[in-house]
Amino acid sequence: MKNIFYFFLILIFSTNLIAIEHNNGLWFGTMGTKKINQNFSFWGETQLRYDFDTGAMNQILYRTGLLHHLEQDFSLGYLYGYIQSSSQKEHRPTFQATMSWGDFKNLFLTHRHRLELRFIEDNNEDSYRYRYLVKATQKTSSFYKLIAWNEVFINLNKTQWNGQRTFERNRLFVGTKLNFESIDVEVGYLNQFIPRSQSDTSEHLFTTYIMF
Repeated sequence: MKNIFYFFLILIFSTNLIAIEHNNGLWFGTMGTKKINQNFSFWGETQLRYDFDTGAMNQILYRTGLLHHLEQDFSLGYLYGYIQSSSQKEHRPTFQATMSWGDFKNLFLTHRHRLELRFIEDNNEDSYRYRYLVKATQKTSSFYKLIAWNEVFINLNKTQWNGQRTFERNRLFVGTKLNFESIDVEVGYLNQFIPRSQSDTSEHLFTTYIMF
């Protein structure tokens, strides 16, 4: 697991060398799954994203929907997200596929595909985006597990408000998951790299997610 973390830390360091502008923030979220029957579960998620540099809430996200469990290691998600960034309001229907890669030494590997349809209120330009996340979780029976993941965002069309670019952003996370009786708490550091025409941006984000 140490080699995995060293690899992700090198990627974060390389991203910071490329980026010109640096921002700081705090992300907090709650994520819950409620089983409906053997094949379906209800998913609910809330995220609050605070910007230290402006001293204000940067974004609020709500996501909900159904998870369809086809096999033990494969599921589909039919989701809807509502995102408010300042005065901009976005509606985001999402199709998701999550699969496990099984075990690799002391790691449990998963990957997730997302196809997002993005509709901005009072804007006639719609956007379509593909996201791919790969995650490594330490296998252990102890109180905590080390986690590392990377997610890349690819625009499938170009609009004025998505920056007219194909590569939209990259998120790189290292942290730990704390296992309590009925909830898990995931805390760590998230580096978000966003290419922009004027100057690339590297966001340094401290994250806490409560999962139940």
